[in-house]
Amino acid sequence: MSPITFNPTTTAAFFILFTSLTPYLLYHLASHHFNWTDNRAKSPVVHAQDLCKLAGFGAAICLVGGYVETFSPLVTAIMAHITIVLYAFLCEWEPMRTDLSRWRSWPWQMWAVFLAAVTLIVLFTLYHIAVAIERWGFVGACLYLGTFVCSIVGVGMGTVGIARWQNHGGLRGVGRVKVEIMDDGDTEEGEEEESRPIRGATMRRYSGLDNEASEEEETERKSRWPHVKIHVHHWQIFGFLALFTRFDTWPSQLAAGIVLGCYVHGIAAYGYDSIWILEEVQER
Repeated sequence: MSPITFNPTTTAAFFILFTSLTPYLLYHLASHHFNWTDNRAKSPVVHAQDLCKLAGFGAAICLVGGYVETFSPLVTAIMAHITIVLYAFLCEWEPMRTDLSRWRSWPWQMWAVFLAAVTLIVLFTLYHIAVAIERWGFVGACLYLGTFVCSIVGVGMGTVGIARWQNHGGLRGVGRVKVEIMDDGDTEEGEEEESRPIRGATMRRYSGLDNEASEEEETERKSRWPHVKIHVHHWQIFGFLALFTRFDTWPSQLAAGIVLGCYVHGIAAYGYDSIWILEEVQER
């Protein structure tokens, strides 16, 4: 289905309004009406913050996802509103009241819904690859799919790397640099020197692992930052998928409405929770 054409600024404004802001408001109106329990209490300031972030993220998704050329108010926007309500009803179902981190203890109903969702995502993925091959050729489709895969790998490696860095106290085992002020000629034999422009200042470089830290210093080093765990939220998953449903065919526009509705549900119900969950530092 061909999108209704406006100038790019108007299209972006309509995209933000009808795929981010109005679904958010619809969720909270329906939440109060149906008394949904899957809804975090928010103050007016938090609502305003979430709406501002939705507008900003919506602009980024519209630009990077190419929705300026493909956005359809008759398919994508309507489907986003339908999806956010249906997803909310699904989340009210008792077997669905869990998360990805507890997958080992999922009931069979949760597994059934999860596998159905994965199957739907795979089918839409195959469709988008086929459209990409038809329009851009094999090389273009490989670039399209490669961007998707590389983005997942890059973001995943960065997320895990930062978490490990924090949990292990930062950079370790890369040597130490000590700066000492001493008189010229006081350097002991066998130590490397690097003179600074300031007279009398000498930097001593000690290569190798830092094995001189005492157990007390090591404890201090590890407890300097709170321990962090990784928790992937559905707003992050579906917000990322929304960047790739970028074609002007009705299945692609339908898929865009579904992923955008699920994305906004995560924000409306819980807010922009971080992928890193910090544990509280225990008082000494």
